Amino acid sequence: MGKKQVMGATNFKRGGNPLMIFDFIYNMSSDGRSFRKDCDYIHSVADNVIDNRKKILESGQKDEKKHLDSLDILLSAKDENGIGMSNTDIRAEVDTFMFEGHDTTTSAISWILYDLAKHPEYQKLCQNEVDKALENNPGFVKWEDLGKFYVLTRCIKEGMRLHSPVPLVARQSTKEIIDGTTFPPELFSVSIYMVSITTLLSGQIR
Repeated sequence: MGKKQVMGATNFKRGGNPLMIFDFIYNMSSDGRSFRKDCDYIHSVADNVIDNRKKILESGQKDEKKHLDSLDILLSAKDENGIGMSNTDIRAEVDTFMFEGHDTTTSAISWILYDLAKHPEYQKLCQNEVDKALENNPGFVKWEDLGKFYVLTRCIKEGMRLHSPVPLVARQSTKEIIDGTTFPPELFSVSIYMVSITTLLSGQIR
């Protein structure tokens, strides 16, 4: 079991013990110490990736890449006052890329293939679309080809709507007033599946 899976299981276990909701108690437990050790390791990996990329950008070296990757964009991003993201903010984003981008992708692809297998008529439409897009260059998808996959894109989005790899997202509010409604600054949880169902019922998805 990888670090991410171990940490997920440890965090889930913590949720079943009301006493462990308090950090000072949890940090003294064996699970808490193990969780902190794994966090430190993950942060060190992310910090190493960030430092290496920052050195390359500061030295003026250029990779043989046609497009900026996500880390390049984060390191070069500035707000309206010309202030860049802090190292902690960048590390949080890198942690997400590195430890949420593999099993979630696998899960999404598996469920999309499952749905296509249940609906062979759409599977055939996707196959025909891909064959037509790649008829002059079989077996290789170019950047400009992506816009040709209209049906495939819709099937991918529908599969992710039905089987969201991340069913819940949490956000910490920084303002008391959001769209005219007053909220106390607190942590909000949003259900992706319920948002998609509500949008569908409201007629915004067709």
